[in-house]
Amino acid sequence: MDVIRRNILKLAVTGVAGSLLSKNSYSLSNSILILADTPIIKPKEIRDVLLNPDMGYETFYCFNGDEKFRETKNYPNCSIAYFRYNWKSLEPAEGQYNFELIDNHLKKARDNGQNLAIRFMAYFDGIPKWFQKKATRYHMCYFKPKGAKQKASERLRWSPDYNDPYFLERQEQLIKAFGEKFNNHPDMSYLDIGHIGNSGEWHTSNTIVNATGKKVPMPTLTNAKKIIDWYRRYWGSVPKKIPVQSAKIRALDYAIASGAGWRWDGLGYGYTYKLPEMLKKLGLQEAWKKGPVSFEPGNRKLWQKVNYKKVFGAALDMHSTTCHGKMLDIADSNIELLDDFLRTCGYRLVLRSLKIPSSVDAKSRLPVDLLFENVGVAPPYKDYLLSIRLINSATNKKIVLNTNAKLSSWLPGEHHVLEALEFSVNVEPGEYDLAIGILDPFYKIPEVSLAVEGRGADGWYRMTRLKVM
Repeated sequence: MDVIRRNILKLAVTGVAGSLLSKNSYSLSNSILILADTPIIKPKEIRDVLLNPDMGYETFYCFNGDEKFRETKNYPNCSIAYFRYNWKSLEPAEGQYNFELIDNHLKKARDNGQNLAIRFMAYFDGIPKWFQKKATRYHMCYFKPKGAKQKASERLRWSPDYNDPYFLERQEQLIKAFGEKFNNHPDMSYLDIGHIGNSGEWHTSNTIVNATGKKVPMPTLTNAKKIIDWYRRYWGSVPKKIPVQSAKIRALDYAIASGAGWRWDGLGYGYTYKLPEMLKKLGLQEAWKKGPVSFEPGNRKLWQKVNYKKVFGAALDMHSTTCHGKMLDIADSNIELLDDFLRTCGYRLVLRSLKIPSSVDAKSRLPVDLLFENVGVAPPYKDYLLSIRLINSATNKKIVLNTNAKLSSWLPGEHHVLEALEFSVNVEPGEYDLAIGILDPFYKIPEVSLAVEGRGADGWYRMTRLKVM
């Protein structure tokens, strides 16, 4: 670490008052913090691909280390496991909910160093039989992939009427039941606002209703808003995303105005490169500042031939936080391109400097001055705890002081943290090792890696020694 000594440093600290402390290397007076002979610590930046929570590549219908994961060539370890659930697996009988399914996935995700991201789907064979028997409004349709010839022998599929009051009633109860169970779970990464259309992507492309020859109707905007409001009401603590296809019925801008982010399940398709224009037209080009953005390949065969540099560049231009590759092999020639993407997508925090006195009075406060830079393309979206840990070198007693930094507001760029931290317990005089960590707000352990050298096995970054008098 590069340590530079300066004689006197004057820093403004809002709302801090005190008197001159002659025995210390700093004083608090008239809301002015004066640090004398204060070292400036500048950790060395690294280029490593960081495995940080709630960002980067995702596993799809599996976890790190699963057989499916091991069989996929060059697939990276991921901090998110992404699963989608058909309605029939979530509610096998009316009013009877399969919470165990998601409970088990949350546990396995935690065991494999991941959080869980989910989507609910209500289409075709994913509809419970009990609902099909009771529903009086529905559509019988064919599913015709683009360019395919319809075969007379192809079976008709059962599709719900997305404007049916009974369908909407059951969806609210489903969203509510699972929200009450999992809304505050600390290992829930994000939730898609799904439910509607093919694979819950808010479109009914390639469907042909047998009676009319038209597509299965989408919900009205009024009913779409109801669904979005239910997710917001019952899943308020979990970051949410809605597929951009919902823009066709003007549900996209409503969801984003409600605090959701968005996702595009067609990365690599030509429309990918028209998304910025569409977002600008809708006034949503800065939606990423409040809600996360995700991508996934639109077609397995296409993804094997896609220009990684081009598609990942487009995703980064739109401030991507996550992307999954449908568990498709990654060619050796594309590994570095994927790594380049992972070094930039989401948040990437560099500690540029730390200024802290070499000694402090046990009855006063600890002044800290930290300068971070987010060199990624998006904020963390979650308020991790930026903390200072002190370990007494003689007794090994640990003290953790949390700053008031609001990391979810850390957009790309520099962020200055200037605070005088109050000791919450009696501090014994002595020498202390001082370290910095970014902690999960629930587990209170360091889970975010910084893009600097010095990370210990426990996740903390040892910075300096502090004398407490």
